[in-house]
Amino acid sequence: MRTSRALLLLAWVAAGCALPAPPAPVDAAKQRARAAAIDSLRLAISARPNDIDLLARLAVCQRRSGTPSGRARSVETIDRALAIAPDDPSLHLERGLTMLARRFTGEAQRCFRRVTELDPSRSEAWLELGLIEKRRFLVAWRPRERLGRAARLIRHAARLAPADARITRELAVIELLRERWTDARRAAGRLSRLCPEDPAGHLVEAAAFLACGRFADAEEAFGRAFPLMPPERRAAYEDISSLLEPAERERYLTLPDEAKLQRNETHWIMNDPTPATPLNERRLEHYRRVFLAGAFFGGFGKHGADTHRGRSFVRFGPPDGTGTDLGAGLDGPWIVWWYDHPDGSFRLFFQDEFLGGDYHFPISSCREGRHSVLLLETTPPLYRVPAPVDPFRLLWAAAQRRGENETTLVELAVAFADSLARDPWESWELRVTIFDPSWKRIAGRLVCTARFRVAPRALECTCALEVENRLAGKRAVASIPLRIRDMHGDRLRMSDLRLLIPTSGRRDGDVLDPDPRYRAGDSLLVAYEIYGLRRDGDGLCRRRTRYEVVREAPERRYGLGGLIDAVKRGAGRMKPAGPAIVGFFDRNESGRDVDDRLRIAVAALEPGRYRLRVTATDLVSGSKTVAERGFLVTE
Repeated sequence: MRTSRALLLLAWVAAGCALPAPPAPVDAAKQRARAAAIDSLRLAISARPNDIDLLARLAVCQRRSGTPSGRARSVETIDRALAIAPDDPSLHLERGLTMLARRFTGEAQRCFRRVTELDPSRSEAWLELGLIEKRRFLVAWRPRERLGRAARLIRHAARLAPADARITRELAVIELLRERWTDARRAAGRLSRLCPEDPAGHLVEAAAFLACGRFADAEEAFGRAFPLMPPERRAAYEDISSLLEPAERERYLTLPDEAKLQRNETHWIMNDPTPATPLNERRLEHYRRVFLAGAFFGGFGKHGADTHRGRSFVRFGPPDGTGTDLGAGLDGPWIVWWYDHPDGSFRLFFQDEFLGGDYHFPISSCREGRHSVLLLETTPPLYRVPAPVDPFRLLWAAAQRRGENETTLVELAVAFADSLARDPWESWELRVTIFDPSWKRIAGRLVCTARFRVAPRALECTCALEVENRLAGKRAVASIPLRIRDMHGDRLRMSDLRLLIPTSGRRDGDVLDPDPRYRAGDSLLVAYEIYGLRRDGDGLCRRRTRYEVVREAPERRYGLGGLIDAVKRGAGRMKPAGPAIVGFFDRNESGRDVDDRLRIAVAALEPGRYRLRVTATDLVSGSKTVAERGFLVTE
């Protein structure tokens, strides 16, 4: 008996049929109104039992009741009407919709085909046939030929009813699935003209722009779509709980709305692949995935992004490969998604346990279900937008000095290997953004010379640097901790030391050196500023400047080398080295603020890492201020 039931089930699933899914929640007031309409129609039919119109209206009300029993009675009613008028296309269409609601996909497909035979101009039937092919494709993401059939059917429906917004919307989505970005945008434009209040057209445009790498256009399209959404639908796009670890997700879900928005901003900035630009490509990709999850996996009373397949799609994107299995015995069919992840490939298992078309992680205590839940919750999100680029090493330097209007001038410089810029006409862009401790942008722009004037901040900020060559597909990103000092006031202060690159053919320079590396015969070119000197009785400021170059202690060694060093220290043979270069000078200044430069020869220094320490002493007040900068001497 069990074997015969299993064979019957396999034949049933192969025919595209399934048991009814759990009913979606139904509004109580609407349910009462629909029950009253059903009672009224039954009373009218008792007086006119052969009235096809009354029977069709009763079948519609029974189908829309949303219950399995209501849909079963709808089939009985429509079959009664078909016995009277077997060639009425509207009755076959209604029967197909009812069978589709009961998840009897194969029977529904036969009904819609019969409609197209009786009346080829019925666009609704062509649309439903196309949607059946689309749903079957989305089960396993293959074969592509099925997607082509879906597109042809829906496109034919659009030709029959060019003003039908639902058909145009489905056409736009199917073109996205086929990766025909221009056709998708064309359909989205028609949809926006047909229904200006529908955000779907703008969302399709944004998804197509993202696929083409047009991130600014995608952000603009999302900006047009979001104001058209109700708050509960908009919340699905801003919800990042599916991207967080379980413990962090629990904390996030308990936050008030305002705190969630702040947490969202921090999350996206921390995960921005190009933090120095206002555009956050990864956030836009998240919006695209939420939209597509709703379009692909919605139903069963849930938004598509809240289903297991939708959550997996939002976190990891479309699968790199899929597999299917009809299941064994009375078990429902399986689908498997697998991903090529930088941390290692993995698979997710979904099962249609209740044979209703809702593929989810198995509820039964099987190994595959537990494995899939754990992977979804703990594997880092996977993004392929923006397109991968060749990273390279980026050297940088930052220096601060006094700016105008109570601000601090932050100067930045970057450098990379000469071999990356073989063509002198290549275009390299340097982008800089400075964030405060709350990750709010306080400065940022595309620059050639990176200088910013910002208000001092006591807490540590973050400076994001990005260098990119779009034509060559190369990008480097650096994140620099930065405490913006206050250079103003009456107290003695000194700017950061700036090691400069000498201008070609001159002994002077003005460009901050991001890679201070010197050979024998070179000289350090150092610039610095001193603020707040005191005047003496003659109205002059007197200062002493002392500079010293000290070799940095070598890194601590371990193992046998560390033991030898410890023995040497115990024997007094490894005493701290004194300054390798020392010098000082006194000067009288007419102003309280001084802009000064030093040139220090490094010919006597052995290869290694050194620190330059400059101490400024106010000889009138006796106060001191110190600044340091490291550099490297090579052979």
